Amino acid sequence: MDKTLHYLREAGIEVAIFDGVEPNPKDTNVRDGLAVFRREQCDIIVTVGGGSPHDCGKGIGIAATHEAICTSMPESRP
Repeated sequence: MDKTLHYLREAGIEVAIFDGVEPNPKDTNVRDGLAVFRREQCDIIVTVGGGSPHDCGKGIGIAATHEAICTSMPESRP
């Protein structure tokens, strides 16, 4: 992550960090990340790491552009 931060800052991009992602992120992680996104008035989301940070980042992006956060999914059966 240090290299990513270095390059972003070197390019003059202000950075806000949300590092509250758990493995298999929950809706609470998305809500917390969304709060940081809004408080810091972010324009973009850049995720660094594995699947959980990427999944949470996608959830934050969706929540930032919609009125509600999906907290459950209907169960599907084959």
